[in-house]
Amino acid sequence: MHQNDNTENSSTSNSKSSALKNKVVAEEAAAAANAVAPGSGAIVKKVLKTPAGQDALNQIASPKRANSMVPGQMVGIPRKEPIEAKENLTDSESETLENNLEEDDNDTEATDFKGNVNSKILDFITKHPHVAIAIGGFLAAVLFSFVILIILACFMSINSEGSDGGSFNGSKVGNATSTETCSQLSGKSLSEALSEHNTTIDAFNNNIKSKIENAGLKTREGVVAAALSITSDLCEEYKIRLPYEWGGGHGSKISLASGQWGSKLASPIYANDRSYNYSGLDCSGFVSWAIYNGGYDFSVEGSDSFPNYGTTHPMTSSFIAKPGDLVFHPGHIMIIVGVDEGAKQYKVAEAAGADEGMRVRTMSFDSDSNQIIDMTDFYSRGGA
Repeated sequence: MHQNDNTENSSTSNSKSSALKNKVVAEEAAAAANAVAPGSGAIVKKVLKTPAGQDALNQIASPKRANSMVPGQMVGIPRKEPIEAKENLTDSESETLENNLEEDDNDTEATDFKGNVNSKILDFITKHPHVAIAIGGFLAAVLFSFVILIILACFMSINSEGSDGGSFNGSKVGNATSTETCSQLSGKSLSEALSEHNTTIDAFNNNIKSKIENAGLKTREGVVAAALSITSDLCEEYKIRLPYEWGGGHGSKISLASGQWGSKLASPIYANDRSYNYSGLDCSGFVSWAIYNGGYDFSVEGSDSFPNYGTTHPMTSSFIAKPGDLVFHPGHIMIIVGVDEGAKQYKVAEAAGADEGMRVRTMSFDSDSNQIIDMTDFYSRGGA
């Protein structure tokens, strides 16, 4: 009875030892195959699992060849920890060896899978280069579009900021929001003042023309660009502020800027209990000039005539105007050049009396003493 048990145990041990030896040899054969042809190890393993493969392994792992070189050693493949093929293994040793071989099996299969995938991708690209080029071009176009969108978003954000940090619809308002920082011309002509900044009146006018055309000739944006050119832009670029002249600009249409603005009048003009001594524009002359140079065939009008050109609204938060609309007060006319809905404020360009001259200032949405003239119909009709 005991002899039979010993015989069975011995047979089981030898069977397990033989299976482990076969697995060792199969592992070495797969490693050798991968060294010669990457990715072929998995195929060798599958072949060695067949009945014929098992017979071959039994032949290689037989006691007569226990000390023979296995395929991995034949091609000189180093192993981190050489596996020793023992005749008899304890249960603990068998379990450890089997776990190690299973881990190596998984790693090898994963490596073989990656190698096969990479090989198939490269083979596809080689056989279908036009497809690879099309995919690459598509990805490049997507990346380029994404970059352009970011640049445009940044540009629009910067362009919408007012000089006081507000966001204004329509046109940018520069340092002219504080016109007291710019010197009003008093006896010095615009041509002379520009020459001190190494430019000419012709160059300045070409710049005005370009800004109006870029904004849109015969549009409300073009009118705003014209109004800003001799107020905000002039102040921001040259620190110059043009003077107010009572009746200035009336009697004829003035194209672009006059080089004589700012020069001393031959005869002072007395009005409103004060004297006006320098050439420039008055309020209605300035707004008429902006509309005319914005592209509309518009004659110089008195301030009280402007309500006839649009629909009037009380200047309250119930109606929000757009750049290019007008602000009217009996005896005075102004043009809106920017809107800050968050702060509920307008940026308004005007030719102001006294010592203010041509300027841009801030006004609240709620200014009950004024009216908004909505110029939408006027602009859409082309000024007719």
